[in-house]
Amino acid sequence: HPSDGKLNTLGKLFCKFYVQIENEPGFQISNRILGAKGSNIKRIIEFCSKGPNGLPMADAIKIRLRGRGSGYKEGPQNRESDEKLNITVCSKYIDKYRKACTFVQELLINIYEEYKRYCERNGFEPHTNLTIQKVENISTNQ
Repeated sequence: HPSDGKLNTLGKLFCKFYVQIENEPGFQISNRILGAKGSNIKRIIEFCSKGPNGLPMADAIKIRLRGRGSGYKEGPQNRESDEKLNITVCSKYIDKYRKACTFVQELLINIYEEYKRYCERNGFEPHTNLTIQKVENISTNQ
């Protein structure tokens, strides 16, 4: 695909997908997002990082699970961010960014379906109207 390596000259593209399910012991949303040993996120990164020659491009795409319940420690205090659980996608390559966002959205939709089934099996009411909530931005610090 000729535009696969197309750089966004404005800066890095960011998308934050806010997870609509709290991390609870019975469902463990963070583990379901990440997959066994991070396999879900690794697979998306691997698929979206291929260069025009089919070889992986270093730092083509970054995906991180952040916020309450993520297990991701950050900053000088080495603590989870106090923001709502989210999946952050970041890339300076437009096509790779779009592809990764599509995969993350599909992953979330599948997990929301699993959660609805989990709630039905256990006699729970799903907490929220499970929708894709995302915020996109461009960082100009190269």
